[in-house]
Amino acid sequence: MAWCFVLSFFCLLCGLVTSGFYPVVKDQLETQTKWTRIDSGAYAGTTAFSFICAAFYMVFFVCLVVFQGGIMKQTGLYDVRQDEKRKMEMSMVQAGNLGSPLAPGTASHTI
Repeated sequence: MAWCFVLSFFCLLCGLVTSGFYPVVKDQLETQTKWTRIDSGAYAGTTAFSFICAAFYMVFFVCLVVFQGGIMKQTGLYDVRQDEKRKMEMSMVQAGNLGSPLAPGTASHTI
């Protein structure tokens, strides 16, 4: 999930940097070198592709965040035993057999 965000941020930065140099390409490279309009179009296309990739990675990141529970269950990263353990612990807390898990503990640590 974090990888998608990093890629989207990197693509966005690449697009911003290349779009910042676009006036230099138009003013200096086309007039002073053998840089053609086709090369300028390829440069603009690269910048647009960078922004498109950033948008798609960001959409993918948002989808991963929204559907995180379902994706974890589908891929097998979700541990059903932990869910059952949590349900059992919460039922014991509600029954009054255990103290509150959020209350400060009085037990001493002997580690």
